[in-house]
Amino acid sequence: SSSLAWEDFIYPHPTQDSLITFLHPDGDKQAFLDRLNSVNYIISDLGTSLASLGFRTPVGFFSLDVTTRVDGAVYFPRDVARLMLYGAGEGETYQFDGLGVDLSVFEEVSLGWSAGILDNLQVGVRGKMLFGMGNLSTKKSELSLSTSQDLWNIQSDMMLNASLPFADLQYDQEGKIDTMMINSDLEDPDPLAIPRYLFNFGNPGFGLDVGVNYRPIEQLLLSASAVDIGFISWKDGVHDVVYDMEYDFEGIEIDPFEFSEEFTLGDYLDSTFSELGDSLSGFAQFTPGRAYSKRLNTKLYLGASYFLTPNINFGILSRTDFLQEKISQQFTVTANFTTGRF
Repeated sequence: SSSLAWEDFIYPHPTQDSLITFLHPDGDKQAFLDRLNSVNYIISDLGTSLASLGFRTPVGFFSLDVTTRVDGAVYFPRDVARLMLYGAGEGETYQFDGLGVDLSVFEEVSLGWSAGILDNLQVGVRGKMLFGMGNLSTKKSELSLSTSQDLWNIQSDMMLNASLPFADLQYDQEGKIDTMMINSDLEDPDPLAIPRYLFNFGNPGFGLDVGVNYRPIEQLLLSASAVDIGFISWKDGVHDVVYDMEYDFEGIEIDPFEFSEEFTLGDYLDSTFSELGDSLSGFAQFTPGRAYSKRLNTKLYLGASYFLTPNINFGILSRTDFLQEKISQQFTVTANFTTGRF
């Protein structure tokens, strides 16, 4: 489960009548760091409905939906936050093992059905066809940074899977990436070509949602559902990415006599850090990859609501996310009051 709560970010000022964050001069950065796990995560579960249709029949309610989704998680080690909050210390070593990403962008076309089986029992099921638009998944993550006054030493051994059907990658004779460009159909949008990327049959997948509502007594409603049971086979635009390197950054030397109105300190810093970024990114090696499959991040919901009156109820909801690397658990307590229709 997540190690952080809302009060770890914002809390009362120790001496004043105001709220502060852990980044405030009077905030407690160390307490925030102590709450972090060795590897932490941020879950992405975003969706935009493109079309939706529903209708009722004698055998139940049917629905048809088309949704664009971004699903996955970003993983970051505690030492990432330690470096950002305190800066690089002399003689320190920062372990970034576990730093990674598992994100999928796909189109979902679903057909759902729900009906009352008994007076107090309702069930529903939704089948989904999935069309993958892009994926980036970390397979191996070993990364460290050692700092001193003389140099910073960066060591990395990382491997990723990528499906980039929207990009045109050209390889050289050694099989390494030579150029990478966004497909011309997307760079200069062609309305007739966009559906081919949205509904990409080269990255097919299937999913299933199931749920049930049950009232053992009139005042109590119990619910359970499993969402995103399924997978996507990534076959189109598949590449292996390897980031294996050791790099020493020895700092920058500044000669104030070199600067002029045409070449300022800002220009020098921009060019220096641009060269540094190019040097580090140059270690990333793209090669043609094999097809791979990734399961969806399945979610399990369990809930209970107690109705004091038809308009007032209290509830609790459990959500369990089965991520690729971890299991996330959340609990939500609610109090609801409805006034009726307007």
